[in-house]
Amino acid sequence: MKKFGLLFILIVSGIIIFFKFGQIPANLALDEVEFTKLALSLSGKPYTAYSTYATGHTTLYFYILLLFFKIFGVSTIVLRLPSAIFGIIGVIIFWFISEEIFNNKLVVFISTLILATSRWYFSFSRFGFEATLLFLLESASLLFLIKFIKKKGERYAYLSSFLTGLAFNSYAAGRIFFVFTLPVIALVVIQAKKNIKEKIKILSISLIIFIITLIPLAHNFITQSTTDTRATQEIFVLNKKLKTSKKLVFLTQNIWNSVSMLFYKGDVNGRHNYPYKPAINIILQILLLFGLSVSILDIKKDNQNKTKMLLFYFWIITLSPMLLTYPWENPNMLRSYPTLIPIIYFIVYGVNKVIKKRRSLSKYVLVLILISSLYEVRTYFKYQTKVYEHSFTINTTLKHLWKSKDIYLDHKEIIKKY
Repeated sequence: MKKFGLLFILIVSGIIIFFKFGQIPANLALDEVEFTKLALSLSGKPYTAYSTYATGHTTLYFYILLLFFKIFGVSTIVLRLPSAIFGIIGVIIFWFISEEIFNNKLVVFISTLILATSRWYFSFSRFGFEATLLFLLESASLLFLIKFIKKKGERYAYLSSFLTGLAFNSYAAGRIFFVFTLPVIALVVIQAKKNIKEKIKILSISLIIFIITLIPLAHNFITQSTTDTRATQEIFVLNKKLKTSKKLVFLTQNIWNSVSMLFYKGDVNGRHNYPYKPAINIILQILLLFGLSVSILDIKKDNQNKTKMLLFYFWIITLSPMLLTYPWENPNMLRSYPTLIPIIYFIVYGVNKVIKKRRSLSKYVLVLILISSLYEVRTYFKYQTKVYEHSFTINTTLKHLWKSKDIYLDHKEIIKKY
């Protein structure tokens, strides 16, 4: 069942991600062109952990993109291929996370199917953004953290710390992820029945591994006198000119935006979403509310309370990049992308309870999830793709831009010409 179920979902995920790949979206986003320029600018130069290109980015994803360009050539499909591959790997990792949390094979299958067929998930796998790499790194870190919590070995704490460091070096939203993993590792170690030397060893090695991954980036900022301009420009809590009362107003607005994103008004950016459409459909909305309600009612009698607290904390941390940026930029389904993990957990929490109590309802639950999945895929390919005509505005191929050397034009000139 396990091998067949995972294989089935991988086939479904592969078909959804690669169907008309490179044609949907047909055009390029300006960001994709800028990302290509960033990746190509790294070629033939000493390693750098941060580039000021495209408003400033850490370079982990772009070195991977550069490698793909060198192997397969510069084209739209190659530009989007790493994101697609990371998207499929992310589905695999999520399967194993679900296995660690739920004992029921059907529930594991259902939870992973929800992820693989979520517009929010697979749409970012179809063009050249960094989101799927961040999801992969954070979900893998979470997987190893859960294994460590379940006392499967201290090596999992080290792996989680390493992946946390890589997340810090990926998409900007990953900068805050260490606030999730490192305190959890510390809490688990402190509560463990180990002698003080063992505890100090695990904590020290975990911290050292994380710090080592940051050395190239820190060295770059110090020697090149650069700063992460995106963070300073977009995070309102760093704005010293704003009063505390105004910051609290912004935070309140963003909390509402995060709720609205799921149930009422989604991301308005046509590259991220079908404008204004909630990030999850009505079936998943109902199941999420049910799952959250059941999880609260079960607090006193549930053996999953630690997992619930862990995933709820994960939810807050993965929402933080949206909660801390200016309200007029939200809701933002890109910055909050890994939030899908706790959302699906709480959706499936209620499903798991129903199946445990009434096994006969399993087939009805599965049919409901299949309807939800078909609805998501249909919405994307029938409606959201039409929005792409106005959201991906560079009307040419990356191969043409590369061969004509127009890729080196200023972004305003590219917009004017294409």
